Order: sequence, then structure tokens, then C-alpha cells
Amino acid sequence: MPDATLVRLIIPTNHTAHFNNLSFIPYSSTSAIIDFQLNHHLMNKNND
Repeated sequence: MPDATLVRLIIPTNHTAHFNNLSFIPYSSTSAIIDFQLNHHLMNKNND
């Protein structure tokens, strides 16, 4: 799962930079969405 790992690492890093002076809510929400999508993808792979 190298691609998913990169996505998980890169996107929160960008959000940390963009929202550094703002609320951490956008970062937290994005991380939660990414985690959900990764978990869903992993479950689908296990079902194949």
C-alpha cells in the first residue's frame, strides 16, 4: 500500500502548512476522511 501511505502522509502535511495560523479542524477532518477511505480500501482488498 505505498501509494495510500504517501497520500496519508502528504495531505495532512500540506494542511498543516495551509492552516498553521487557523483552526486545526480542517486538518483533523481531512485526516479522519483519509483514514476512513484507507480503511474502506483495505477492507475491499481483503474481500477480494
